[in-house]
Amino acid sequence: MGETVFVYSGRDRQGKLVRGRQRAANKETVIRQLRQSNIYPLEVKQAPRLPDRRNITLPITLPRPNWRHWLEKPVKSRDLAIFSRQFHTLIEAGVPMLNALQVLQQQTANPKLKRAINSLQAGLQQGATLSESIARHPTVFPYLYAHLVEAGELGGVLDKVMDSLSVTFEKDHQLKEKIKSALIYPAVIITMTMLVVAALQFFVLPNLVGVLLSLQVPLPATTRILLGVNSFLQHYWFTVPPIFFCLFLTLRLALKTDKGRYYFSAASLKAPIFGRLVGNTIVARFCRTFGELLKSGVPILVALEVVQKSTGNVLFVQALSNVIESIRAGQGLARPLAESGVFPPLVVQMISVGEESGALEKLLEKAAVFYENEVEAVVTRLTAVIEPVMIVIMGGMVGFIAISVLMPLMTLVGRMSQ
Repeated sequence: MGETVFVYSGRDRQGKLVRGRQRAANKETVIRQLRQSNIYPLEVKQAPRLPDRRNITLPITLPRPNWRHWLEKPVKSRDLAIFSRQFHTLIEAGVPMLNALQVLQQQTANPKLKRAINSLQAGLQQGATLSESIARHPTVFPYLYAHLVEAGELGGVLDKVMDSLSVTFEKDHQLKEKIKSALIYPAVIITMTMLVVAALQFFVLPNLVGVLLSLQVPLPATTRILLGVNSFLQHYWFTVPPIFFCLFLTLRLALKTDKGRYYFSAASLKAPIFGRLVGNTIVARFCRTFGELLKSGVPILVALEVVQKSTGNVLFVQALSNVIESIRAGQGLARPLAESGVFPPLVVQMISVGEESGALEKLLEKAAVFYENEVEAVVTRLTAVIEPVMIVIMGGMVGFIAISVLMPLMTLVGRMSQ
């Protein structure tokens, strides 16, 4: 029997990914030789042939980026959820991958995602894997996406991975929509307040003050403060945009430093109203992403590194760094998570039970569902709290201006009655 070329991927003792090609009589021989070399095989399969480009019916053209691309809508979680679900359906139905991508490109509405799918087709034609092609588009596909697709390719369960990705991004989309819905009412209240204040400040107050000054009515301190603000905005309005731009630029530069990111992350978690919402959102994403990676066969160290890079909060990144080092030292997950101080005791306890029972993926999914429900509950309570607070603030601002207008009028009426 002649030898066949096999491609393999595996992990060495340090957990590093190893890829290569090897000639052998069969797959079992390759697996045995890899284990003798202290490599844990993840996938061994016959070396694929490059696709025949003559069978590709639609030409693949990659348009050059131009200034119009900056005006395009970004690829949202909802777009990725729809793409993943449709890709899962096509692959499960037995449609070849290139044909599936051609169909998805034709019916994708987002121009940025459409170009990325076009590039994926070009990558597959050139012999690259789907995960390698996806990794070339970090602004379209998150870091998590490429790793899960890679795990699906290695394990031969790409259709299941795509189904899992569709669920993950759909949950992420629902979470963002709930938070946006909670902020719509406060945004409307703030906008209406600013319009009312501007109308009183720039139209009502100046006309009234002109009449009062002509009658030599003394103005109270509140009215003089408003007149000072009015005069400043009328004569020096051009200084306001640069001031806000400088503040914005200073904040952006501060967030690029290690200290700035640390203090911002700590403040976002300790904020009196939004801190719990931010913390629960991060924990829910951690549990769902970590669980999906483990379910797809990604090694625990690699899964933690992927989750760490997609967290976005410095405190959680530092905590997961300590967890990774502890696991490399031969310890479990639960203890370093508990010592970090940023993960809730419930998550730590569920992970501890999952490690002992061997059902870590299932318990992580349950924890994700629990904290997603917690986020929804916090958003509901936050909406209930914000409404009266915003009404009080709006009433206070309008009342301040109204008092500033009424007080000199009352003085004028008092003079006339005398």
